[in-house]
Amino acid sequence: MVKSRKLNKPKSRLKNKKCPIQGCIYQNRTYTSSSLGRHIRTVHGNKYQCPYCFNKYTEKKSHKICLIKEKYFIQIFVNNNNSNADISKLPFDKSFDYNFLSIFEENKTNFLCPKLELGHGHYSKVYYGLTKKSFEEIAIKTPRRSEALLDYKTEAEILKLLDTKNFYPKVYNYLLKKGLNQLELTLMGPTLLDLFNFSQGFDKITILNIFSNLLPKIKYLSDRNIIHHDIKPENITWGIIKLSEIINRDELFFIDYGLSINFNDIQNEESGNEINYRKGTLRYMSINSHKNVKSSALDDVESLLYTCLFLANITLPWKNINCVNFNKNKMIMKSKENFKIYNYCGEQYNFLSKIYFYLE
Repeated sequence: MVKSRKLNKPKSRLKNKKCPIQGCIYQNRTYTSSSLGRHIRTVHGNKYQCPYCFNKYTEKKSHKICLIKEKYFIQIFVNNNNSNADISKLPFDKSFDYNFLSIFEENKTNFLCPKLELGHGHYSKVYYGLTKKSFEEIAIKTPRRSEALLDYKTEAEILKLLDTKNFYPKVYNYLLKKGLNQLELTLMGPTLLDLFNFSQGFDKITILNIFSNLLPKIKYLSDRNIIHHDIKPENITWGIIKLSEIINRDELFFIDYGLSINFNDIQNEESGNEINYRKGTLRYMSINSHKNVKSSALDDVESLLYTCLFLANITLPWKNINCVNFNKNKMIMKSKENFKIYNYCGEQYNFLSKIYFYLE
């Protein structure tokens, strides 16, 4: 009689993962990677909501980026005891040695960390990095599309023009070569959108402080004939990060000058090419920008006003307009022209409606 051979069955993987969705009735169960994905698909559907940014993701993408940003930026911001903060307290729990540098990609002038994405837009991505000379923490902007290269050139020129002691971000280096296109900038603190999602809204005093803090900066840009053209919560940061600690906590800064216009350069050019003023994010663009009319500092103030309304949890009537881009621009413009702000602000944010009437 032939004995049956025992087949070497593969060992089952450890069930060490729990469902990340809040309020799940199977919260105490543990899953493997594949069974967790199956559980999310069958019980919760194909997508679930991230508790930090409130966007819906598939189980593959998850919200790891949000968790890293929350741990590295917002937790530092909320924690008042930062006296012992140093570069060893990075999200990767690595000391500053050779093993720590192994998670970076080495370039000519910097070390770029592809695991820590600080933010991204339509044209660019921003990563955490270190300078080679002094190992100073920086933000490294890399292009997602070829159109971003022109924006990098504009942004670098404008920031060098505005380079004063108290103006941030500052340009460390600007590389535009084949295979290496980067813009090295000061590492800024969390954006207002990150803090808004973390706190789920700002109160009246915070909104008033935001507006009063940023209005002088718009005037500073206007005095130098520069219009930002893309003011929104994602492009406003709170403080500056140095040695994993946020400094200048009482000050806000604009970032991303890729769409900005320098009227000094335009006046010096003798070419009669028309300038495109229809720039920025549709939700926060001024009415003049929608109409492609020549911009001024008041257009930046109008964008800042829409930003404050959003941060105050006031629903903008044009927020959920969905259609083709060209029609969308027209529909949002009409909605802004018919916008009766006093019906939305109430008594609590009455000062925003007064500013809006002044702009009209």
